[in-house]
Formats: sequence, C-alpha cells, structure tokens
Amino acid sequence: ASDSPEDQAAATRWEGCQNRWYLDPLFRGEYPADMRELYGSLMPAIEPEDMAIIQQPLDFLGINYYRRSVVAAGSELPPINMNRVSPPGDYSDMGWEVYPAGLHQILTWTHAQYAPAKLYVTENGMATPDEVGPDGRCHDELRVHYLREHIRQTLRARAEGVPVGGYFAWSTMDNFEWAYGYKMRFGVIHVDYASQKRTIKDSGYLLQQLRQGR
Repeated sequence: ASDSPEDQAAATRWEGCQNRWYLDPLFRGEYPADMRELYGSLMPAIEPEDMAIIQQPLDFLGINYYRRSVVAAGSELPPINMNRVSPPGDYSDMGWEVYPAGLHQILTWTHAQYAPAKLYVTENGMATPDEVGPDGRCHDELRVHYLREHIRQTLRARAEGVPVGGYFAWSTMDNFEWAYGYKMRFGVIHVDYASQKRTIKDSGYLLQQLRQGR
C-alpha cells in the first residue's frame, strides 16, 4: 500500500503465501526459506522424497488472474499480519478491483522467476449485473472493457518474450459460482435460470470478433 518498510514486508509475506509457496516447490524443489521461517512450527513435516515427487517437469503453467492484491502491515491472517487495502477505481460485483496491468505483471514476473516452458491464462473475468434488454441483447460494457484490456496486457507480455500460449476467459456461461450460487454472473453468455434461455452478451461477440481477427 506504501513504500514504508512495514508495508513492503507485509506485501512480501503475502506474495510468498500466494505465489512462491506453490511455485518454488514446483520449479526449485524447495519451499521458500522466508516462508518456512515465518510459519515455523506450523510447517507440516516434509519427507526427503516429497520434493522429488513435487518437482516434476511441466508442459505448461496456468495462471488464474482476476485482481491484484494491495496490502498494508496489519493484523489479518497471522503470521502474515497484513490488511487488505482497496484503492480508488473500478470494482466488479465480487468487490474485486479491475486492474489489467496486474496480469502483465504476473506473467512477466513468473517468466523471469521460473521460466516455465509455456504459460496460459487459464482464468480471467469479472462479475457484473447483466440483464437482457428490450432489444434482446445483453450489453455488458464493463466486461467488454475488462476482457479487451486484459487481453491487451496478455499480448503485451507475449510481445516482450513471455511464452504465452493462450488466454481463457471465465466463463463461457453464467453458472453456479460456489458459495455465491447464481448471484454472480461471470459468463459471456447470459443464462435465464428460470427458462434456461441463453443469450450471447456483447462480451461474447467481442471474443468472437477477436477470434476472427477483427
């Protein structure tokens, strides 16, 4: 959230918990030393053969990206000890910040740190309050902007040499979103849950146009 040593340390702990904790074993054959020290007695027992099993060659690495995390030093999630910060800007129905540049950042960072053979954006999308209008269309302008800008950042990373093999939007149709049920709509195709009628949203037509090179 700031350049203060305390906030920077909290950001490093959170990044280690969210990213390096999973990627270091896969690509480096060990858990991050700073996170092992942080977790201390909370660490599970690691057997000698565990790392050999975990560190296997990967054909590709998939990255799910919806938002960035902005944190400050605080009291949440001990021993991470951070608080989430919500910067000014646009947010989805989920309360997630719309921050396309973060996708470029995570793609380039992952490539620089771990050099996977191939990277795919396996999930990227936003929830918006979509309705079919009197014209029979679903005009989800917020999602159109979201997808266009995130695809732009994906192509930017690829142009800079990151081996991005593909991009997958979440999701094809409005669906049952876990604990949120049918409340959150992520699809590029609208679903009327009462009639089960499907209507392609403007975002769906955007993806069609991009696929056709228009």
